[in-house]
Amino acid sequence: MKRIISYVLKGMCVGSFIYLISLIAYDGLDTVSVRGIYSMWIASAAIGVANIVYDCKWSKLFKHTFQFGVVFFSILFVNLWHGWIEISFLVLLDKALFVLFLMLVSSAINYLLAARDSKLINQLLNKK
Repeated sequence: MKRIISYVLKGMCVGSFIYLISLIAYDGLDTVSVRGIYSMWIASAAIGVANIVYDCKWSKLFKHTFQFGVVFFSILFVNLWHGWIEISFLVLLDKALFVLFLMLVSSAINYLLAARDSKLINQLLNKK
C-alpha cells in the first residue's frame, strides 16, 4: 500500500509541474480552474499508479506500451472532459506524439540521473 501511495504522490507532483508549465507556455495562469486542477490530479494519480507495472516481471515492451496507453488516455480524458479538444485523427495524433515526447524526455532524465548515480557510486568505491 505504501508503494501505491508513493506512486500516486509522485505522479501528482510530476503532473502538477507539467500542468503548470503547459499553462505558462500556452494558456496563461488566468485560465486555471479548480475543476481543471482536480481532474489533472486524478489523471496524474492514475498515471502514477500505472508506474507500478515497472515493478512486475513483464517485458519492457509491454511495460512501456501499458504506460503509454495510460498516459495517453488520461490526457485524452482530461482534455475531452473539459471540452478543450474535439475528437479527430489529427488531434489524437497530436496528443499521442505529445505523450511520446513526454515519455522520451522522462526516460532521458531517468537515464542521465542513473548514469550520474552510477558514476558517483563507482568513484566512492574506487576511493576505498
